[in-house]
Amino acid sequence: GGKRSIFTVSATDRDSWLNGYIEYSIVDGNTNNTFSMENKNVYLLKPVDYEKTPEYRLLIMAKDRGIPPRNSTSPLIVTISDLQDTPPDVTRTTTVQVYDGSAKDTTVAEVNAIDGD
Repeated sequence: GGKRSIFTVSATDRDSWLNGYIEYSIVDGNTNNTFSMENKNVYLLKPVDYEKTPEYRLLIMAKDRGIPPRNSTSPLIVTISDLQDTPPDVTRTTTVQVYDGSAKDTTVAEVNAIDGD
């Protein structure tokens, strides 16, 4: 499929003709050009990672085509949801010897793991 908009912006302008035509843009907070804006739609261009950047604070500008042009800005906060996408990593492999006749529930080894999430 094609691109999918993650958000649609809306603004109103009481002027007529070109003075009332509104152009939209992201003017701040677009770290690494992660998002794009076409017409009123905000698109995600790059993968996002909650562990690296849990939130983006974009500043959206709506500007008319008047002479001089008038504009207004509004914040758009994009919150990234955390997915458990990294499996635990066992730090090392160990061979354990258990003696015949060991009691039930006897600790035979401790295993350490690191979870990247």
